[in-house]
Amino acid sequence: NGKRSIKVSTSLLPQTTMVQAELVAEKFRGVIDRTPIAIDLGGGKQLELHVTVSIGIASAERITGDADLDVMMVQADNALYQAKHNGRNQVMPYRS
Repeated sequence: NGKRSIKVSTSLLPQTTMVQAELVAEKFRGVIDRTPIAIDLGGGKQLELHVTVSIGIASAERITGDADLDVMMVQADNALYQAKHNGRNQVMPYRS
């Protein structure tokens, strides 16, 4: 079905609020959406792929250990599934 999931740890955005993380994720999503991927098939043939991404984000004020990180990853996963359920190609922050 062509669907793939990638998890990205929020440790990539330390000291970032949920609003700031949502803005970064939306910029990332937009660039992916607007950037087709051209594949040279040889013999003068090309294939152009249009890729979209759904992103679930979660935040924690402090991560003090693996358990906190695990909880946050589950929250981001839940947000990702909600984004896919809502139509894909969107950013969804986790809301409890």
